Amino acid sequence: MNTTHQRPRRNQPAPAARPITRRIFLERGLAAASLLAAPALIPASARAANGGVAPSNRVTVGLIGPGLMGSGHLKRLAYDKQF
Repeated sequence: MNTTHQRPRRNQPAPAARPITRRIFLERGLAAASLLAAPALIPASARAANGGVAPSNRVTVGLIGPGLMGSGHLKRLAYDKQF
């Protein structure tokens, strides 16, 4: 294994940068535009903006086969302002 490093010559010009292709230009432009548009596409309720409740602080209830007892619990939770 050769561990010697060669220094670039002082009079040697720097290598030319690769030209940007149309495909790379469009990919980078689309990525930048999507980053800038993301806050406008995500609803304020999901970001807990304007004094809303963040999704991580919301209580979500799902019942599978609730029967009579579960239906009563669901109705109670549906009309409770605390939840």
